[in-house]
Amino acid sequence: MRGSRVRSWTTALLLAGAFLAPTVAGADSTPGTGAWLGLGIGGGHFSDVGGVAGHVDAGWAFGETFLSARLAGVADTVVCVFCQSKGDRVDTALLLGRQWGWGSGLRSIAIGAGYVRGQHFAGSSVGLALEARLMARLGRGLGVGLYGVANVNSKSSFFGVTLAVRFGGI
Repeated sequence: MRGSRVRSWTTALLLAGAFLAPTVAGADSTPGTGAWLGLGIGGGHFSDVGGVAGHVDAGWAFGETFLSARLAGVADTVVCVFCQSKGDRVDTALLLGRQWGWGSGLRSIAIGAGYVRGQHFAGSSVGLALEARLMARLGRGLGVGLYGVANVNSKSSFFGVTLAVRFGGI
C-alpha cells in the first residue's frame, strides 16, 4: 500500500510538471527571477550502498533568494527511485536558498527540512535537507547542469548527484 501511494504521488508530480512546464518555461528567464520546474537522474549513496539518484523540484526565486520543494531519492536499483524498492531512501523537502548568476547560468545552495522514508527503514525521520546546483542556460527558460542532493538525519543519511534539466527561471 505504501509503495503504491509513493508511486501515485510521483506520477501526479510528473504529470503536473508535464502540464506546467510550458507555462513555467514562459516565465521571466532573467537569472534570479521567476518560477521553475526541474528533474534529473544520476548516482547516489546510502547506508554503504551505491545506486541511482533522482529528483523532481519546483520553486520560485525572489532575486537572489529562492524557496523550493523537492522529492529526491536514492535507490539500489534502476527500477524505481521513488517507489520504495528493495532498498531506497526518499525525502520530501522544503528549502530556502541563495543563488548567484554565473556567465549565462546560475549557481545555488539551499538548506531546509526533509521528511525521510525508505524500505528497510524503521519508521520515518526528519532530516537536514541540502542541495547545490550549477546550471547553464541552453535557451530561454531552459537549463541543464548538475544538482547535488543530500539529507542528513539520525537514521540513514543519503546523498546523490544528478544530471538535471530545468524549465523556467534560469
